Amino acid sequence: MIAYRWRRCTCVPLEELAGAGKDAMVVIAPPLFDHIAGLEHMLSLLERERTLLRHFMKSACGA
Repeated sequence: MIAYRWRRCTCVPLEELAGAGKDAMVVIAPPLFDHIAGLEHMLSLLERERTLLRHFMKSACGA
């Protein structure tokens, strides 16, 4: 099970951004956060494989 820590924010039309105040913070970015959970999952699988390889290497070396 993957735990999602990020929430998707709603899209705002450009017309609304044009009327934003000078203190507004606007971030325009690709949908990177949608992929973070998938990357974390792949890294956990990689760590699982590394652990398994270490186990087999110790067994093969007679440790």
